[in-house]
Amino acid sequence: MKGGSRRPGSAYRITVIVCPGAKTQTVIRTGPDNYRVSVRAPAREGKANDAVRALLAKHLKIPLSGIWIVRGKTSRIKILEVLP
Repeated sequence: MKGGSRRPGSAYRITVIVCPGAKTQTVIRTGPDNYRVSVRAPAREGKANDAVRALLAKHLKIPLSGIWIVRGKTSRIKILEVLP
């Protein structure tokens, strides 16, 4: 969804490019609904996915239960749905 088309309290989708196994954990906003996230966790057994969700929840100041992966669970490019 585009930035201006969101209704207050409604879920929206973001695109995330993940860099697993990084030395430092960072969240960089690259566009209105695009992020680049680096996590220390390896891309095995869903560990990187869990780390991405946790880091984004902290960055966006929302509960972990408000973020889930819609597409790309095994890909570096993911679509996440966020409930503010």
